[in-house]
Amino acid sequence: MATSLESQLIHGAYSANIKDPRGDIRAAQRYTSEQIIGAVKGIAEKHQAKKDLEKSNSEEFDKNEIEYLDNLGLGQKEYGRATAYAKNLKEKHTACDDAEDPKMCRRQVMMELKGLGNMYESKAATTKSFFETKEKMDNGDLELSKQVSFNDRALMAGINDVNGTDPKMVDGKLQSGWNVTYVNEDGKEVTEFVTEKQALELQKPVAHELTTDYSKVLETSQETAKKFKKGDEDGEVFDMGKSISTHEQSISKNNIASLYHDKQLGNTEPLKEHLKDHPILKNATYGSLGISAELDIDGDNIIDPEEINEVINALSNPEHNSYNFEASKKVGAEWMALNEEKEVNKTLYGPEYYPKPSGKDGAWMPADLTIPDYKGEGDMWFSTPEEYQAALKYDKSTQRDGEDDQDFFDRGGIKGAGAGRSKVYKEIYGKSVDIQTDIQGEFKGKVG
Repeated sequence: MATSLESQLIHGAYSANIKDPRGDIRAAQRYTSEQIIGAVKGIAEKHQAKKDLEKSNSEEFDKNEIEYLDNLGLGQKEYGRATAYAKNLKEKHTACDDAEDPKMCRRQVMMELKGLGNMYESKAATTKSFFETKEKMDNGDLELSKQVSFNDRALMAGINDVNGTDPKMVDGKLQSGWNVTYVNEDGKEVTEFVTEKQALELQKPVAHELTTDYSKVLETSQETAKKFKKGDEDGEVFDMGKSISTHEQSISKNNIASLYHDKQLGNTEPLKEHLKDHPILKNATYGSLGISAELDIDGDNIIDPEEINEVINALSNPEHNSYNFEASKKVGAEWMALNEEKEVNKTLYGPEYYPKPSGKDGAWMPADLTIPDYKGEGDMWFSTPEEYQAALKYDKSTQRDGEDDQDFFDRGGIKGAGAGRSKVYKEIYGKSVDIQTDIQGEFKGKVG
């Protein structure tokens, strides 16, 4: 006997068979069920595919992050900042799945990641270069130029891993750098953002190449002067114009500040200090130097004593409002040429050509301006350095009575100037020209 449940099932099947004798409804029910199952299966497969894609994209991002960031040699703090920034990019990369064009979105994020890597690679190279230069300066292989200000030296001390910053927009470009807090020369605490370019520009070494180039030019000039002294055909007198032109070629915008601020050419003081009492400025005007007349307080075009310091600042500081590179180069080249001429004169006339005062407070003493055995007639004292130099130059450029070429050369005479000229003098006068006559004429005041 069938149970109640069995009766219901039999009755239901019987009723269904009566209502749907061909099984169409049941077939439709089976089809619908299969469709639902298939749809659910499709959704699951798509979900799994999305998960697989997300995993693949995430792995791709991580792989690129390692390539772009992990092998740069960044400091601990810097690496932390870089990876934190990369984490934000990864979140953007993941969100691209819901973008209108996921592929393009991910490509853009990867480009941003690559840009981040390039930026930190550049910073790592900058940091390495900065500290290699610093090490050379600490070891004495390089010398920091005196043109570097107090504040810039303080900024240099703050270039380190701790003071590094997250990338930020500077002049419309994403840059990495350092936030440096320091006490400036006015005693105030300030904070400045230093870019990579600025960090390297802080390290201004002394431009020793200026002295090296000058030494080569001087060596050539001295050799030419020695030949002139011996009377060789290829010997020449010093050419100031040629010298200035030659030295102008060695001065550039990169080394000119060092020329003014650092000891160059073997001098004990830099050009900036020499200019305070140098004839270059004593005899110059604003117009002849090519410096802005804005510095001319009284409008007379003359560089007065109270104006000279500001003129020197304008010549030596590229950041000065009245700075003119060409004017500064001209003054620098003339100074180098005058130094060269001085050394050539020593080659020709001996170091005694530049006497030094031995009296109190720089006073000239008779012994300082005395030429021994002058003209072969005994010691002679001259009242001014200018007259002393003119007489010494004359004596070493003119043969004395009864003196042959070899005797003349042996006492330091300049055969290129004196041997030939003395013959002309003797033809005209029959004897050496009196020194007083010559000083009043050709030589007086013409001092090297």
